[in-house]
Amino acid sequence: MADQPPDRAARETGADDPADSPARIQLLVSGDGDREALTTLLESRYEVVTDESLQPVDCYLVGDRMLSASRSALEARKADQHPTFCPVVLLRRSERTTIRQPDDAELPLIDEVVTAPVDRSTLYRRLGNLLARRRQSVELSEKYATSRLRFQRLFDSTNDALFVVTPDGEAILECNPAASDLSGYSREELRALDPDETLRGGEETFAAFLDHVTDAGEGYTGELTCVTNHGETRYLDVSGSTLDYDGEPAVVLSARDITGRKQREQQLQLFRRAVENVGQAVAITDREGIIEYVNPAFVDQTGYSRPEAVGRTPRILKSGKQPEEFYAELWETILDGRRWEATIVNKRQSGELYRVKQEISPITDEDGEITHFVSIESDVTDRRLREQQLSVLNRVLRHNLRNGMNVIEGNTALLSDAIDDPETQSFVDAIAERAAALSKLSQKAGTIDSLFDHEPPAGATADLRALFETVAAEFRSRYPDAELSVAEVDPITVKADSRLRVALTELLNNAADHNDQPTPQVELAATPADAGRSGEWVDIIIVDNGTGIPEQERATIETGEETPLRHGTGLGLWLVYWTVSLLGGEVDIADRSPGTRVTLTLPRATEE
Repeated sequence: MADQPPDRAARETGADDPADSPARIQLLVSGDGDREALTTLLESRYEVVTDESLQPVDCYLVGDRMLSASRSALEARKADQHPTFCPVVLLRRSERTTIRQPDDAELPLIDEVVTAPVDRSTLYRRLGNLLARRRQSVELSEKYATSRLRFQRLFDSTNDALFVVTPDGEAILECNPAASDLSGYSREELRALDPDETLRGGEETFAAFLDHVTDAGEGYTGELTCVTNHGETRYLDVSGSTLDYDGEPAVVLSARDITGRKQREQQLQLFRRAVENVGQAVAITDREGIIEYVNPAFVDQTGYSRPEAVGRTPRILKSGKQPEEFYAELWETILDGRRWEATIVNKRQSGELYRVKQEISPITDEDGEITHFVSIESDVTDRRLREQQLSVLNRVLRHNLRNGMNVIEGNTALLSDAIDDPETQSFVDAIAERAAALSKLSQKAGTIDSLFDHEPPAGATADLRALFETVAAEFRSRYPDAELSVAEVDPITVKADSRLRVALTELLNNAADHNDQPTPQVELAATPADAGRSGEWVDIIIVDNGTGIPEQERATIETGEETPLRHGTGLGLWLVYWTVSLLGGEVDIADRSPGTRVTLTLPRATEE
């Protein structure tokens, strides 16, 4: 071997800078003499390891006689170090020594061959080149590890759920914490799960989605669904692309949960269908009053088609029947964020006037700023005319009937005083009796009219014990020959106002008036209603021993309508029916022998 100064050899070979930490080289050679000679040759530049067992070093020098014994350990070491370069130098005794490497080896075992006798300069140069290559691979591996760590951190920290799956969709290779949060499965559970159990197609199958991703390579988007561990279906907006995962082709899916958006879209579609099919005219304007939407009922009611209305203002319906002050108050109200309600007169496209009940409400954004207004109008023209007709008829008939009855009753009294014939007197008495009944009917009509004059006060309640005492005292005073039995009533309060007293008085009076028994008997009680209803209800029960209510009267009340062939003979039961209905209750009429059982079922007032 040629002798050269170490520093000169280093300059010639481009080997490691002596200032750097020396590389570690393990000698795997047979014979103490060869081992000592190589150690002496290398120790001035490298840290030499002479252990018989394989050690973690930067390079291995293997004698050809030791290769067979060390092969397995060296192959395992190189595979473990991959992709970092782990050089192995073979020291052979002569050029005639041949070394064969397996054809199926994934990594070549021998990276350099040096033949004895060993030339120091050649050995330094070759080792320097191999170690420089190793340093570069170490740097690259460190950069790769750093990049992989950054990628893993990004993979784990992204808010979108990430799934790495095989191209055929048969397995989930990897997932991030967001995917676990979305699916309700742990990372281990997801990796062991068949993807079809949690990831499913939307408009296309999951397998078809993966095929599109594979064909596109990257940037393919679509919608999938995720069935969570709790059985809930979540809608996903998914972007997919292909990648190399540990040397194998794979598909990465980036999924964003759009369930909330989907639900909002479904709600919007539902609301739109509802608005499209509602019977009231609906118009939506911007803040300036420009119409942006009208529903079909608006078109039918006003005569303006949607293209004719959109882009214009509601002034197209202005009839001139409301003063300008009216509209100023309207705008002041809705711009203040309050709802506007009024009954107004509008004008159709044909010029025909019609009356509507109008409600206008402001629509605000997330910041509470008004962006739009929605107007809902109900055509009440026919109802208004009917109300006017009924009001006029009620007033005229009641007024004329009352005046007429006053005249008849006065003349009947005069006739009764002027005649002595008993037979004639019976006719006069019949006239007087009928006149009194008509006067009573007129009074009931007035009572019924008053029922609809006002709404019950909010939170109105009636104590049944006190109410029963009041109506019982009035009944006994009016019908001293009748027997009224009032059952002991526990403290019970129902949701009702003073109109309940009117209904009870009517029923008690009716029980006495329409009774052919020598002694009319009436029972009044209150009990909790039978189970089976939602909420708490109370039954008020009136039982009598009279002739009973005629079948056609009962049928009329139970159906809530009269016909020319089936109608009531008076207003008493209608008064009761309408009163209880206004109070949110029900009326039930049942025969008993003898007499009738009437049950009023009303909601019970609960203590707040």
